[in-house]
Amino acid sequence: MINGNKGMFKLFQGLRICRGVTPLTHLFFADDSLFFMEDKGRSSTNLRRVLKNYCTASGQVINDDKSGLIFSPNTMLRQVRLCLKVFRIKKNKGFGKYLGLPTDFQESKKDIFKGLVENVLLRISSWNGLFLSPAGRLTLILSVLSNLSIFFLSVFKIPVSVTKKINSLLSHFWWAGFRAGRSLHWCSRLFSNLPKREGGLGIRNIECLNRALLAKHAWRLVNNEDKSLFCRVFRERIFGRESYVQGMPIRHKGNKSWGVRSILHGLDFVLQNIAWKPGIDSNLNVWSARWVDGGMPEPVDLLLEEGFGFMKDLRIKDLCFNGGGWNEGMVRLIFKQESVDKILATPIISTRIHDEVFRPFSNDGRYTVKSGYGVIFEEFFNNNGTLKDKERLNLKKKRFCKTTLWKLPGPQMWKILLWKIIIGSLPGLREVETLEHLFRDCDVSSRIWFGSVLGIRTNQNNSLDLGEWIISWITYLKGQKENCYGLIHFLATLNSIWLLRNNSVFRGETFVPKFFFKQLGTLASLVIKTLEIKNTNDGDGDGVSITNESEELENQSNCLKNGLPHFIIGPFGSCNRWRIMVDASWDETGIAAFGWAVLGAEGKPLFEGMLKGRAESPLQAEAIGVLKVLEWAKAQGFLHLEVSSDCLSMLQQWGGVAHKHHHIKGIMEEIASISTSFHCLCFSFVRRNLNKIAHSLAKRAMRDC
Repeated sequence: MINGNKGMFKLFQGLRICRGVTPLTHLFFADDSLFFMEDKGRSSTNLRRVLKNYCTASGQVINDDKSGLIFSPNTMLRQVRLCLKVFRIKKNKGFGKYLGLPTDFQESKKDIFKGLVENVLLRISSWNGLFLSPAGRLTLILSVLSNLSIFFLSVFKIPVSVTKKINSLLSHFWWAGFRAGRSLHWCSRLFSNLPKREGGLGIRNIECLNRALLAKHAWRLVNNEDKSLFCRVFRERIFGRESYVQGMPIRHKGNKSWGVRSILHGLDFVLQNIAWKPGIDSNLNVWSARWVDGGMPEPVDLLLEEGFGFMKDLRIKDLCFNGGGWNEGMVRLIFKQESVDKILATPIISTRIHDEVFRPFSNDGRYTVKSGYGVIFEEFFNNNGTLKDKERLNLKKKRFCKTTLWKLPGPQMWKILLWKIIIGSLPGLREVETLEHLFRDCDVSSRIWFGSVLGIRTNQNNSLDLGEWIISWITYLKGQKENCYGLIHFLATLNSIWLLRNNSVFRGETFVPKFFFKQLGTLASLVIKTLEIKNTNDGDGDGVSITNESEELENQSNCLKNGLPHFIIGPFGSCNRWRIMVDASWDETGIAAFGWAVLGAEGKPLFEGMLKGRAESPLQAEAIGVLKVLEWAKAQGFLHLEVSSDCLSMLQQWGGVAHKHHHIKGIMEEIASISTSFHCLCFSFVRRNLNKIAHSLAKRAMRDC
């Protein structure tokens, strides 16, 4: 009813956010409706008539008390009075707040967003009556406080002063809890922001998170697959057209709203970290686009010396033959050998007409906030982190934090104590105390370790610093299968020594061996019992049975046979099919080889074939091998096929994954296209030991062809 016919649309024009973009006439929310119009001619009367016709047809009534009119500052007073007379509703100064955020940015941005800081303070104060351990505070920071302002962070660029204040509140809550005033932080805020796999606590930096969330909207604009109203309007606003192409300049004319500036803040990051998949008619510039394995190609030294000359405007389509495929002679003439190998390994997909943008940091080529935040924070840490932060952990300790620390059995508080020991930031130590003396070398600690279940003599290997000593023992105990609970006793002993020390310093308690070892045994037994109950529930609670590896692979194979609707032509099992075994081989230079064998009724090969080519990765080589087999089978006149491969990850990609790996996305499209040539086509998984014929053919092709 709003758009109506052409005559009606001319009488009711929408608003444009700038010249040359799609006009907006209306936006519908769950229980709100917004209408936009230019006050020209009889626009007010026509809109009122549209609303009246809608009410008559639907039986609904507009609530005038909850409705309002908003005018731009340059609207003439006569037009304002006319609209008020036509609609008979009140005039509003603005939209007010939406989800707690004001929609009008007339005042200081710092004053507008100070409510985000107040929300964090209010939530922390609501927990004031709780007795929270460091583990509890960390859980609340990661699950509640870091996500408290996620909506605002994903829409607008937050001032740096506000993000710093929020980061400061999170850090203070972690180290000092509810204590007011200044507190001592035993490691820098940036170090605690590091991911757990790199030695930090994984507390997200709000400034970096803000940019990563804004980059998500920018990615939608760059990725031309998104056809939503938001992308259509803002592509035209920022780029001046409906689709983005490489090297397109950003429109700088006119005043930009804070929302547009926020998107541009994320767009700068996206444009620096995107790459291209060239189409068969690619118009990408060879020297300015990232199209060779996510990077730019390296020209030969002669071209660099001559300043590229007439090849300065060379396009990717100039490097290809008209029928498809790379002009290998020209590629070798222009680029260095390393770039040549990568270019020739990049397939030219016949179904990909236009260039496609992708993210080289993710498997499926799409932008995610998680991957974007990782790249943004790494750059932020390298620019702002101190030398002490960067050298706090050696390679051995970093590997332990990445692979072992946070996967250890036992309560979270044990892991946090261990983390503080490893990074050397355990609070509360007196001047005469060291970590080695407290936990290992003093007389009481030595007696405790020797009298424990493990019977550790601390005078051995005591030249190591405490962190490396603990890592060595944990690594040793993890490998002791006959004493699977030794690791829990070790961690319980470490935690008990720390509790004993605190009780001695702050409560004046003395060390009573009999009482101490009794408490230690009770604590370790309780944790072991809890883990046994958890393992029992995980194994039998939902009726899940444990199967061996071969049964699991067979189950996956059966699921794959019944889960490939896009690649099965004809009813499964209704015809006599030729079974083709296929395999591929690949090396780091981009050389790939493919082998296949057609099996007879007794499993003996009737036809064999092998071929050599190029691929960007082993996964892509397996997919190209399947494509080559289908092309060969089509040429031979086979109409009923079952293609078997031992690459389970490739078959799983075909079995319903929402976003395919960017290395095989285009190849899958070609396979889907050629599959229409067969009456019956299905894919199945086969174990490596049953695919020896195709595997040996691929190896021979790699060696001999």
